[in-house]
Amino acid sequence: MSKDLHLENIRREYSSRSLSRKDLPKDPIDLASSWIDQAIAAQVNEPTAVIVGTATPEGHPSMRTVLLKEVLEGKFVFYSNYDSRKGRQITANPHVALTFLWHELERQIHVEGTIKHLSPEESDAYFAMRPYKSRVGARISPQSQPIPSREYIMMRFAAESLRFVGREVPRPDNWGGFAVTPSRIEFWQGRDSRLHDRFLYELEKGPARARRADAAGYGALSLERPMSERSNYLQTFLDYLSYEADASPLTVSTYQADLQSYLAYVEERLGEAFVPSEGDLDLVRGWLSHKMDQGVKASTIGRCLTSLKSYYRYLLKTERIKTNPIQALRPPKAAKPLPVYVPTEEMDQMLSPEIDEHDWRAVRDRLILVMLYECGLRRSELAGLKDQAVDTQARQLKVLGKGRKERIVPFGEGLASSIEAWRHLRTSVFGLTESFLVNTEGKAMTPEAVYAVAHEALSAVPNLARRGAHVLRHTFATDMLNSGADLMLLKELLGHNSVSTTVRYTHTSFEQLKKLYAAHPRAAHTPRAEDTDDN
Repeated sequence: MSKDLHLENIRREYSSRSLSRKDLPKDPIDLASSWIDQAIAAQVNEPTAVIVGTATPEGHPSMRTVLLKEVLEGKFVFYSNYDSRKGRQITANPHVALTFLWHELERQIHVEGTIKHLSPEESDAYFAMRPYKSRVGARISPQSQPIPSREYIMMRFAAESLRFVGREVPRPDNWGGFAVTPSRIEFWQGRDSRLHDRFLYELEKGPARARRADAAGYGALSLERPMSERSNYLQTFLDYLSYEADASPLTVSTYQADLQSYLAYVEERLGEAFVPSEGDLDLVRGWLSHKMDQGVKASTIGRCLTSLKSYYRYLLKTERIKTNPIQALRPPKAAKPLPVYVPTEEMDQMLSPEIDEHDWRAVRDRLILVMLYECGLRRSELAGLKDQAVDTQARQLKVLGKGRKERIVPFGEGLASSIEAWRHLRTSVFGLTESFLVNTEGKAMTPEAVYAVAHEALSAVPNLARRGAHVLRHTFATDMLNSGADLMLLKELLGHNSVSTTVRYTHTSFEQLKKLYAAHPRAAHTPRAEDTDDN
């Protein structure tokens, strides 16, 4: 009985590189050549290895690996035996697929196209360049055919070698070059959270066109999108966010969830596939009203409308629609609660208990709380910190915030010491890591994991309306203002786009001052009638 394998927990994150639309040349052959050159320069294992897919006469797929020898006049060239299994299948069906896979670079290239033999003269020229033994081997190797033994093939090799000692070894008629002319080329670059970068070129029929977006012309090739995505352009919009607007993965996933909810509502209401148009205002209003009827918070509805507005602006920009039907639509006003603040004495109590300095998880979790409180970071910013972005010599963090905007956040000497202690412990357990904070697998922590650490610690603090990581960010801002920090400087430290957001913390600070004033002996004094001034 065969043994079952459970491999669901074997995975790794891809984070070494990225691929943006701005990196794409008009001709995908230029990018393919560049990637092959980079693989060679990086000294990856077999940088020119390519998987060749063909089909049997019955339509069954057939795969094998060969070595690419040239990229010539827009064609991918390799050499092999014409009488081999792949050679016979190519003769019967010239449609093939190629896959380049470079694990070290977290990259793939997938090619589909047609294949032809090179001319005898071209095959002769390459054959003459091969080492002597390789030329002899090509003459005697019965590829894809059974042989009696390895000794049999070695005896044939020895005999053929002696035959041509001191002579030119001629190319056999059944051996030569294959040239693949691509009709589709997909470039794949691994990214975090399985949100990989993928760009697909497809050969256009007729003259090349110079268009952008999902039909962008790149020489004679264009980006291709699945037919199912052409009606509502959702995927092309998400690609635009990722590769042109350079939105964060969290933003992309949030917009995707909101828009999928909207599309599901609309298609159920219409009873057919949705195609966006200039007359969608009632549909949008209906969806938002539906959300309100479900008890969704006004702030969440505002975020949903933001997602829709971005979507319709994109449709207008790419000329899918002529006017934006929801441009003037306004979100419902939401009461903004004051930021939740942890009093200083409660904060000190939370951070005061002794921890085992050899327990990497305890050291990490304590550091998370301290950095949230002393640096005012968002949970996603802390989770996304790269180790090289944390400089204990200059005592500063290079933080990637909302909108992928970078800012510098300073920190104190005490935190610098804690960071170095964590680094030493982390390295002893996991070795060198790219991410500053890691999980049990040595991979980057998620924002959700950071939230969980903060929530558990804050559960011991009484009378808190909320207990997430943001509470510590609020506490940082409030303590800074209570200590006399300049509002505009605090705005920069927090990474706010507008000072109006930062002003919220002045209200929290004022509430703390009112509580402080309540201790004054005359704070509760009620004036007598003669004490009042009616003038």
